[in-house]
Amino acid sequence: MNRLIIVFWLPWSGKSTVANIIHEYFGEKSIILRTDEIRQELFPKSLYTQDESDNVYAEFYRRTNHFLNIGKTVILDGVFAKQSERDSVQVLWEKMKTNCHFIHVISDEQYIKERLNQRKWDVSEANYEVYLKLKSYFEKVTGKYITIDNSGNIWDLKVNIFSFLSTN
Repeated sequence: MNRLIIVFWLPWSGKSTVANIIHEYFGEKSIILRTDEIRQELFPKSLYTQDESDNVYAEFYRRTNHFLNIGKTVILDGVFAKQSERDSVQVLWEKMKTNCHFIHVISDEQYIKERLNQRKWDVSEANYEVYLKLKSYFEKVTGKYITIDNSGNIWDLKVNIFSFLSTN
């Protein structure tokens, strides 16, 4: 059975790490779609404007629909700063009649700063200023979701994620 798993929060919180662990759990039956990759395809030098985000998320949802239709478990890796973006995923999930899980990835801000300083290359162009900008207008999370703290070590993180996935 295919699933839709939304991994969300601010840049550098560890969303991609969590998404990769989930992909490891499901293997070839799953695919990760990252807003950062789509943003780079559509806007090679992104300004992180609302218009860009609207276009990125529209393409994101189009691809999600395609992969769900062919039976894949789709792991969405994105900020989803606006409740309307999260609501759009819920509409898609209800339309597709698939299992859906929202995973809110949090991380200590000091840990985020360290990750930014250590990161040599990533498809994400988000820097600390982008992080602060997104944080300033991130809308309160409502609805059903779980929170995973990515401030600790990778092994504890894997155990927590695998435990959640095996029971849901």
